Amino acid sequence: MKKKVKGPIKKIKKFHHHMKYKYRLIVMDSETFTEKFTFKLTGINLFTFVGLGIIVLILLTIVLIAFTPLREYIPGYTNADMEKQAYKNAEMIDSLTKVISQQELMLNNIRMVVLGEDVPDLNFVTIDSAKNYDNIQLQRSKADSLLRLSFEENQSKN
Repeated sequence: MKKKVKGPIKKIKKFHHHMKYKYRLIVMDSETFTEKFTFKLTGINLFTFVGLGIIVLILLTIVLIAFTPLREYIPGYTNADMEKQAYKNAEMIDSLTKVISQQELMLNNIRMVVLGEDVPDLNFVTIDSAKNYDNIQLQRSKADSLLRLSFEENQSKN
């Protein structure tokens, strides 16, 4: 005597049976009804082939976009020429800002001379602290000294 399976277990067994059941896919010529291709498929095979096809399409799309000029249409990716132009623009803005500040200082000094006010010291020499390398003190570590010694030994052998 067979036990009847109820509820979700019955649905799972029915689904499993349909996935294992073999189907035949036949491609025929519509005029002569001759078989062109015949495939024996199960639900699992069909599911696997469709899944692999989708994964391959996704990977091809990613490769196509990542390694071709199509990536420029994705927000966040910029053209190399645009990056160069942005760098040049930033340099130009920096130099123009310096020129404007120098001209403002010159006009302010001229205004003070015309009004008869005391002109501040006209020493315009400015020291760029970024270029003052005399204050940099480097300390050698043991690893650095050992690396230097081994490099010098290798150089003397060659």
